Amino acid sequence: LAARLGLPRNERASIAEELCEGLELTDPSSAAVVAAQHLGDVDRAVGSLTRAREWRESARVAYLHDRADLVETVVAPAAAEAAQGILSEATELPARLNKYLTRLRDLRHR
Repeated sequence: LAARLGLPRNERASIAEELCEGLELTDPSSAAVVAAQHLGDVDRAVGSLTRAREWRESARVAYLHDRADLVETVVAPAAAEAAQGILSEATELPARLNKYLTRLRDLRHR
């Protein structure tokens, strides 16, 4: 739309930057699209996709722009951290379930 209105390149970039900043808080996947396509900021796009936990898309964008380094420095560590969190939560679930079952049994016997 900005291009159709004939806005200069720097004004379009400013609008895209503002839009990207706003989207990073609410919709990081869309912020990544704006960062990559309108700002040409691959680092920011990959970071936003990583925050959205879109690992495959993060890697795809990084490789598409010949930035395999971002997969090693941004995507892989974030994915490993997320996986560790999921594993930790999964290992805690049986103990939590037993606690709730015990409490439920106690309440039923009263």
